[in-house]
Amino acid sequence: MRELCVIEVGEGWAIRRMGELRLIASFETQQQALHAALGLAWKDQCDVLVQQRGGYQRLKPAEPPPPPQRRRRTVVER
Repeated sequence: MRELCVIEVGEGWAIRRMGELRLIASFETQQQALHAALGLAWKDQCDVLVQQRGGYQRLKPAEPPPPPQRRRRTVVER
C-alpha cells in the first residue's frame, strides 16, 4: 500500500496517497490532518509522510492514535 502524505494546501492541510492527485480529506490545521492520517495509516498498515520546510518526515504508526481531546463545556447555573 502507498504511503499517506500530509500536505499543505492553500490555507489548510490535506491527506493524499503518494503519487495521487486526489485528496482524501482536508483540514484546518496540521494537527487535525496528522491525527486523521495516523488513524488511516494504522488501519492500512502504511507510513505517513509529513510535509515540512526541508522535505518530508516519515512517521510509522505503532498503535492507533487516541481520539482528539474535545473541549468541555462549562455549565453556568443561574
